[in-house]
Amino acid sequence: MNQKYDFIEGKITPTFFYHSIPVIFSMLFAASISIIDGIFISNFVGAEGLAVVNIVCPILNVMWGMNIMLVVGSTVSIGKQLGARKYEMANYIFSKTLIAVLIANLLFSVVAIAYQNEILAFMGATPEIIDMAHDYYFYVVIFTIFYGFNLAIGYFIRLEGRTSFVAMGLVIFVLANIFLDYLYIVVFDMGLKGAAYATSFAELFSTLFLLTHYFHHKYILRFSFNLKRWRRLIRSCYNGISELITESSVGVVLMLFNVALIDYIGIDGVIAFTIINYFLLVQYTTVTAVGDSLQPIISINYGRRKWDRILAFITHAFKFSFSIGAVTSIILYFFAESISSFFVDPNRTEVYDIIREFAKVFWITFLLNGMTVNASTYFTATLRPKFAATISCTAGIIFPILSIKILPIFFGVQGIYWAMPFSQLISFLLAMALFVYDALDIVKNRLNLPEPEYSPEQAPLPVSTPIPEPALSEEEAEILEVQGG
Repeated sequence: MNQKYDFIEGKITPTFFYHSIPVIFSMLFAASISIIDGIFISNFVGAEGLAVVNIVCPILNVMWGMNIMLVVGSTVSIGKQLGARKYEMANYIFSKTLIAVLIANLLFSVVAIAYQNEILAFMGATPEIIDMAHDYYFYVVIFTIFYGFNLAIGYFIRLEGRTSFVAMGLVIFVLANIFLDYLYIVVFDMGLKGAAYATSFAELFSTLFLLTHYFHHKYILRFSFNLKRWRRLIRSCYNGISELITESSVGVVLMLFNVALIDYIGIDGVIAFTIINYFLLVQYTTVTAVGDSLQPIISINYGRRKWDRILAFITHAFKFSFSIGAVTSIILYFFAESISSFFVDPNRTEVYDIIREFAKVFWITFLLNGMTVNASTYFTATLRPKFAATISCTAGIIFPILSIKILPIFFGVQGIYWAMPFSQLISFLLAMALFVYDALDIVKNRLNLPEPEYSPEQAPLPVSTPIPEPALSEEEAEILEVQGG
């Protein structure tokens, strides 16, 4: 890692942007795949294909949330161990997480395929699109193992400071997906099945590229075969449960939106909401990327008890996320109809009327949700899973579900349009209250605590062997137990 932008010693603003900008651009580049898929599908399959993608998405959100719970929770734990120079424990968590990701995705695929008819019906697939939904669903779910492993490797390599390398892996994913979309959808005329093939094989190519990191002699995290104890991984999953809630709740809320739109408006409502979701995807991906780039920085500073740096980094994240939300809100409000012409024939006036109604109020969601996400990221990275889970549960599940279920009863279709903005406003107020409470506690009780002391003989990162501490900590006791000591 460039020492000028070191997590612990680098200046705050340059370090923040040095590590966040590559992640933002790479993740936006990756998120563009969904938009490019949408353009291919709408033009070569039909607008109903967009509705199919939106209806299948909730099950993929659950899968993604499961992987993020495993990976993000472990990343925070590994970051803390690296910050404290406890490398062997970091290797144990790294190894167990990779195994857990592979097993969890395999089991997920088996269950999801076995109950695909019931799942699709539950998610709102109507008779007019059920056959298309089956094709897309089956071939996406069967390759979920690629998604999970790619996510895990990317997070762990970024923890070692190779942010640009991971960004290049995402670039490879996007370019491969575009080429394969054209090949399978346009040339081979495979429809939604081709879109699923394109995304899955692009993930495989990206994963193979990321694995080349482990042929480099300077990598830090190494696979360990001491796998007797899994308690540490379970605790890591507990810390990452807020991420599971966040991602899975996106799928639950999306499913409820689809069902409500079909009940109140019909399939045109789902098509319109799919297009609005492309706007949300760009904004949400950006603020999530800020959180992803921030997690290793905060967790390693947390291991060193550098609370002043932690507060400075999260404040930068709040400001940046609000700015992104403001820009996206303006684009949505003034240009939603123009951009929608890439996806839907302008003659479908019913769809455009619905898009116009969403654009009038949805900008509120974009303005506020970034700071809510950043607050949850902050609590996850500083090992406060209860606070993080509280924000994730309320912002991602409780408030949106209540809004979707209650507001349409009193306000009809307008209640659907207002459900997300209203729930995000309440979530934002709660997240900021928790953050301010915690920040005041840091300033009062923790900010001036001394940094942990290390002997002069302790080497800087990277090293391959653990350095003994004067006292036997809980982690070291666990290492000895794993080794049979």
